[in-house]
Amino acid sequence: MSTSNTIKFFILAFVSIFLHSKDLLADSYFIQIHHKTQSVSVGKIFPKNIRKFKREFWLNEVDSTQFGEISKALKKNISIPKASKQLIHIHGMWGSKPLFMAENVINFNRDYAENDSLNYEHIFYIMWDANHNKYRKNIRNAEVDAPLLNEVLIHLQNAFSDTKFTIQTHSMGGYILTQSIRLNHFQNSPFDQLLLHAPDFSQNELEDVQNQLVRLFNNINIFYHRKDWPLKISTRKNKAKRIGRDPEIRPHKNIEWIDCTKMKAKGLPAKISKHLHYRSSPETIEEILERMAR
Repeated sequence: MSTSNTIKFFILAFVSIFLHSKDLLADSYFIQIHHKTQSVSVGKIFPKNIRKFKREFWLNEVDSTQFGEISKALKKNISIPKASKQLIHIHGMWGSKPLFMAENVINFNRDYAENDSLNYEHIFYIMWDANHNKYRKNIRNAEVDAPLLNEVLIHLQNAFSDTKFTIQTHSMGGYILTQSIRLNHFQNSPFDQLLLHAPDFSQNELEDVQNQLVRLFNNINIFYHRKDWPLKISTRKNKAKRIGRDPEIRPHKNIEWIDCTKMKAKGLPAKISKHLHYRSSPETIEEILERMAR
């Protein structure tokens, strides 16, 4: 092969690989709950790099009188095959800040959407107002906005009735979900699995909704770390142990507890806080993938 043909071959190969990798990148969508206006926005999310992302809005801050538009916008803009599976991620405190959000979108595309052992067509990011510096303010927002999260889940089911959703939460994201589950009246569950990472709620709060969780989800996986520093602070603030740090493990056929205490994490924030294993510990990610593939 001549030098010019060799160069052409490598250029074509590179372009082909680049275009193919762009096709493989899973589409990611956001559904944002606005606390101040008690409204919801819907659209597509694009990570620009590991620190920034941009969004394309299909709906912007529709209130309760227009919630029917949520399922319409989802159906119009997203194609989902029947009997497919989707992943929903609900972040914790500060989780919708660009610094964390962009990295999650990139990492989750790599670990989940592009993983041949999993069958997730799309990833949906539930964004909510948990960006305050005051812990109590974020907890209050979770309690007030839980009905909006319930509406979002209902409209996801209305839009894609032939699919199943796995929900993954981190920290306070588990709290807003459990608050929402109290209001949930699904006759037919649209859910597959639930993965609770470092959940920021107590054993009593778990037991309050456990029957509903077990009815809605085929499997519930709870990841905890006995040296989780933020949950140690949360324990003091709430005067009750958090199951993401000090669980009272009571056997149940549909609930599995995963101890991440001895699993190593990468990166200084994760190593210090012991709170970010779901995205910073290769061993924990391996455990997550194994359960998602079931």
